[in-house]
Amino acid sequence: MNEKEARRILNVLPNATLKECRKSMIKQQKAFHPNFAKNDDQLDVFTRKSQEVNDAYAFLQVVLTKKQRPKTPINHTKDEIIDTAATYAEQKIKDLAKKARKKYNEEWKEKNKEKLKELAKEYKEKNKEKLKELAKEYKEKNKEKLKAYQKDLRKKLKQHKRDSKLKEKKDWLSE
Repeated sequence: MNEKEARRILNVLPNATLKECRKSMIKQQKAFHPNFAKNDDQLDVFTRKSQEVNDAYAFLQVVLTKKQRPKTPINHTKDEIIDTAATYAEQKIKDLAKKARKKYNEEWKEKNKEKLKELAKEYKEKNKEKLKELAKEYKEKNKEKLKAYQKDLRKKLKQHKRDSKLKEKKDWLSE
């Protein structure tokens, strides 16, 4: 089957779109569907015609879809292809190296679990004094801040008491 014959079967113009071909196919299927045959002779004709319409539409669908796809020219030079391949290869090598490092690190950690625990204990012991000093220093800094904050609160409380007493006096005098 060729495009011209398929368009003739579907009864569409040479420049008809896929959408128009589909409409024509549906229209013909409604007219020639085997379920609408009145006798055996008509059933054979309708079956053949229905199959012919389906085949023509399927053929045009493939042809028109290919025509609609934009063709991208492949004008890559040899150097561009080599560069692309090299970039791809470098990325794959990096990925493999990353996987290998991860696997090695996991194996090393598993192998040296006990050593790592011992080192962690040793580190904690060595740094206990430093931690105590830092905690003391932190407390001293916060003591000063706390004293300043308490002082500020006392001032505000005194001011509030004065304001309350003045208000009481005004209320008492106004009575």
